[in-house]
Amino acid sequence: MSSSPDRKPHPASLLQEQKTTKPPIEDVIPLYLDGGMAAAALDFAAYMKESKLALRWAGFTNAWKAVYKGKCICYVRLKQNSDCMDKAWVITPYLDHASEYEDTAVGEGLQHIVFRNLFHCKRCFPDKYPEGRPCVPGRGITLFGKEIKGVCRGRQPVWFWEPDAEAIVCAKRLLELEKASRV
Repeated sequence: MSSSPDRKPHPASLLQEQKTTKPPIEDVIPLYLDGGMAAAALDFAAYMKESKLALRWAGFTNAWKAVYKGKCICYVRLKQNSDCMDKAWVITPYLDHASEYEDTAVGEGLQHIVFRNLFHCKRCFPDKYPEGRPCVPGRGITLFGKEIKGVCRGRQPVWFWEPDAEAIVCAKRLLELEKASRV
């Protein structure tokens, strides 16, 4: 699995182009991903559409979000988006009601996959904040019965970076549980 850096549009014009076209994620994935990684991302986008959680362009470069009952439930970002940093793509589920399905998630063993995919504080922008950003060293959260320290304050806690098949299955299941919890 690899990304395809030779097919990227020029970054200066990319945001302007995407503002105009609001491209479907399915049209952009092949520009940044190839092989198994592209197939997995396209499959995930199709799953989201079938689940009535269609990904729509989010208003910034190479980012799409799905909204359910008026609130964001998931983001997908591709390389060229600063949040992806050096990764090809990422799925970020919004687990706003995780406490409501904690028993189910733990009973299915999802917590092990989630805990391997936490977005820990990285001391962002070291040039701007040489002593550490005001949010360093992150925040503490409780997720699926476990107290976790050092999670990034400015982001959702779970990010599936370049997700493998197990992580994608987990992300899909978490989105199903989150969707069912939003009454």
